[in-house]
Amino acid sequence: MADILIAGGGPAGACAAIAGRLEGCSVRLVDRAKTVRHKVCGEFISPEASEILEKLQVWGDFRMLGPHPIRRCLLHLGSRVEQWGLPECAWGLSRLQLDGLLLDKAAAVGAIVSRGESFDGRIPNPPDGRVILACGRQQTAPRGERLFGFKTHFEGPSDDAIELFFDGHGYIGVGGIESG
Repeated sequence: MADILIAGGGPAGACAAIAGRLEGCSVRLVDRAKTVRHKVCGEFISPEASEILEKLQVWGDFRMLGPHPIRRCLLHLGSRVEQWGLPECAWGLSRLQLDGLLLDKAAAVGAIVSRGESFDGRIPNPPDGRVILACGRQQTAPRGERLFGFKTHFEGPSDDAIELFFDGHGYIGVGGIESG
């Protein structure tokens, strides 16, 4: 049995697995998805993440994936637009690439990564209470009141801005990722 059991193979779970292995713990990560896939959110990587990725020894590999530099933010609030420069460069990288990078690193440093396995909260022989639940958001809103989201990727020119368009019902985010 692993010293640490992690439920969830997204960025939080994969980073926890890498950190645990770098500290010498045995780690088992379970994720219900059989493969990495695109996700609706999470393609804006804040400047602070570079320090974390460096500590996890994946910063060089992250940069090799060609993340899109983001240096400005534009907020579209009806007919009004607010714009400012970011104090440090942020990055745009698809969740498909980010999740793949982090899970591959977790496995490379010796974590046992079990794909296609659901975590139901029952742990036979728990690892001394060292369980990390990194399962993402929970559906806590009543049926009919849940939020809805979708995404798509377009090819074409993009600049160094992340743009957010707000209206009374939600928002749309537009930003570059790797490979345009």
